[in-house]
Amino acid sequence: MTLIGAPDEWIGLIDDMVPEILDLVMKTWEAMPPPANDAREDPTTEGLCRRLCQNRTSSELPFQIRIQVVEL
Repeated sequence: MTLIGAPDEWIGLIDDMVPEILDLVMKTWEAMPPPANDAREDPTTEGLCRRLCQNRTSSELPFQIRIQVVEL
């Protein structure tokens, strides 16, 4: 396997973007209808992720927003 670059080059990659990312998440969450008292985490997370992906600001980020898929 050939590696290009060094892991050290990834340090601090998104540090400058953290405030913008947090602002995006907070504003998107506030725009969502409040979850029901008996709402499950997965559908709530899927809804947040879907809305984050639809937000124009997210398309300006140098990465994609994807829901974490874990096989249990």
